[in-house]
Order: sequence, then structure tokens, then C-alpha cells
Amino acid sequence: MIDVGGGSAGFRISGTEKGWGAEQPGIPVETILATRVANPIMVVDEIDKARTAYGTRSGSTSITTSLLQMLEPGTARHFECPFYRIPFDMSRVVWVMTANDADTIPEPLRDRSRLFVLPKLSAADAVAHFDLLVERENTRAADLVRCRDFVMSMAERPEGISLRQITQLANAARAPMPRMVH
Repeated sequence: MIDVGGGSAGFRISGTEKGWGAEQPGIPVETILATRVANPIMVVDEIDKARTAYGTRSGSTSITTSLLQMLEPGTARHFECPFYRIPFDMSRVVWVMTANDADTIPEPLRDRSRLFVLPKLSAADAVAHFDLLVERENTRAADLVRCRDFVMSMAERPEGISLRQITQLANAARAPMPRMVH
């Protein structure tokens, strides 16, 4: 998983040349070498937050620029890793990119991608996800009922509830109650 939330995601895709402060190959090249699989699945999380990162020695990269060379079959076939300085065929890498807002995905990436729009999480699905997260836990039944009702009511609101929020609630429900000191 490559999280775009950090500004250096472009470097994590393509890698950095020797001479940069944090020189390293990109995650796709590392994955291919470590697993000996030519078509790994690379998940780029929150691509809608893409931006440019600047290095300490006047260089810069962006996730968009790094991904474009991997998404175009012609350039992906002849990708030269800046760290190893040897060519890699990256044309078989499978790219999955997630976003919260498709309208803010850079146009060049949208143009080269297939867009799947998922419906808002239904109340029933939200509660089912919560139940999966807390099953086999020693959580008090009354607390679970209150949490399930809360998840249901939040999911029914126009803005809905995210899986991340449901996970946070499940973690809180599973946490041991602190001892009360008077």
C-alpha cells in the first residue's frame, strides 16, 4: 500500500537516485525483486491528495509524474529505476488507486484509469462491518447495542459514516474500561 497523504509518494513509486538524502528504489521495483512476481498489485491510497514533493537538492517529483510513466505501456516497458540504473519492465504491474473525491484526481491519471464509483455505505453494511470487527470480543452486550445503534444512525445521515470511523468505534468498544478512581 502506498499512501499518497505524505508528499514523498512520488519518490516511493519511482525511487530516488543515489545522491539523494534518502536514496532507495521505488516500492514497485522492491516488490518485484522481493517477491519475484512480475505483476504485483500496487494499491495507491488517496490518490486524490496527490501533490509535488521537493528534495533537499533542488529536485522534485509528483505522484502524478511517477505514476504516468508506470501507467503508459510504452514507458512502463522501459522504465529505468533511478536507484539501480537498470531497466525494469513495469508494464505488467496492476495499479489500484483509491480516492474519496474522484473530481480531484489529476486529469492525466483519470484519463489513463478505469473509474469505479462505489455507492455510499448502507446502514445494514455499516452495522455488518461493525459486527465483524467486534465478534468474539468480550464487549458488554449493552455497549454493543448502543454502538450498533450509533453506527446505524450515522450511516443513515446524508454524509454517512466511513469504514475508518466504524473501525475506530469498534476499537473503542473493544478497549478495556479504565478503572474509576474517586
